[in-house]
Parts: sequence; C-alpha cells; structure tokens
Amino acid sequence: MGDDDPPFDDLEALDYEDDEAQRRHSAACDAQRVHPRQEQVREPDEHAGTRRRGDECYRRFAPFLGLGFHDGRRSSPPGRIISRSESAAAMSRLMLFPAAVPRDPSVDAWFDAPADLRRMALPWFERMRGCGPDVRELLHDGHPTACVGEAAFCYVNAFRAHVNVGFFHGSTLDDPAGLLEGTGKWMRHVKIRVAQPVNEAALTELIVAAYRDMRLHLPA
Repeated sequence: MGDDDPPFDDLEALDYEDDEAQRRHSAACDAQRVHPRQEQVREPDEHAGTRRRGDECYRRFAPFLGLGFHDGRRSSPPGRIISRSESAAAMSRLMLFPAAVPRDPSVDAWFDAPADLRRMALPWFERMRGCGPDVRELLHDGHPTACVGEAAFCYVNAFRAHVNVGFFHGSTLDDPAGLLEGTGKWMRHVKIRVAQPVNEAALTELIVAAYRDMRLHLPA
C-alpha cells in the first residue's frame, strides 16, 4: 500500500461512506427516468398496420416499462388503454446525453488526475469504449460515463477504498456470477477493491451485455 492508502481497519468505514454516495447517485439517476403522465388513447382496432407497429414498439420497450408478453402477444387484456407514445415514455426512462462525444478530453483528464483509484478504473472504461463504433462518452455527475449514441449504459467511479463499474440498466441484466450490487429500480454496480481478485471474464460480459441490451432497445 502507498503512503496515502487508508489502513485496512478503516476500509469498512470508507466503504460505508462510499456506498452512501453511490446510493445518492443511483437515486438521482433513477429520479430523472420518471416520465410524465402520457395522454391516453384507445388503439383503433381497424388499423392492423398501426397495431403491428405498436406491438413492435411495445416489444422493444416492454422491459423498461415493466410490461410483458405471452405467446408473442401483449399480456394486457383486450381493449387495453395505451399511451399515444409508449416508445417516447420508454425513452424517457433512459439517461440521454446529447453532449456525449466519441472521445472526451475531460474523461482523459479525469483518469490522469492523481486522486482516488482512478487509474484502476481505466481498463474497465476502455472495455466500454471498445464495445462498438457508436460508443460515446462524457463526464456525468463527475465521473466517466459511456453511452450508445446518447443513451448511457455504463460508467466508472473511483473512491478511496474501491472502484465501481456501474450499469444504468443493471437490474435487467443476467448476472450468473453474482457480481452486481445495489437495490435501486435500475442502477447496479460492481465493486472492485485493491488487492482483491475480480472475475474479469464475468465483468467484461456484463459490460458487453449492457451495451448490446441498450442497442436493442434504442429506436432504429
């Protein structure tokens, strides 16, 4: 450990403080996803094409709206009242950042700053950057955030005792290795501590899955 590293008997206290900060961040992000009440209209049964397009939008955004399907059809009862713009409602559940760019100098500066454990977080952000050509980035809430286009899917953050690799829709991801932590409606994170092993393959798969999932749920 370096001269500035905390003694091990202080790590539990630091973890508590850092977890409180993480909970505040998750709650703030989830609060921004709450969409306004949508104007409600009945879907016209005589317009089969409209229904098919509506079903496709419903299928793509159902996971974000808490809805489902049964035998390939909507699980809601016949004559269901639907929103005029269910897809727009789902989009409002995403964290959208129009200012995201392919390479943000402020993100590089964040990693170069001699603070916390930022360099330990860099390899994981590089994995996010490498997910695809449509990945964009920016600093959000003071830490690097990776987006598919404008839609955030992952982030990293560094604390005094550990690094978080975070997922904006982590609650929807399969996690067979049991890495994800958090109790918010959407946000989850994986905590990486100094000198403790991490399941790199499983964490990399979570990052790739988050990227792919976000691409599937964005409008074409």
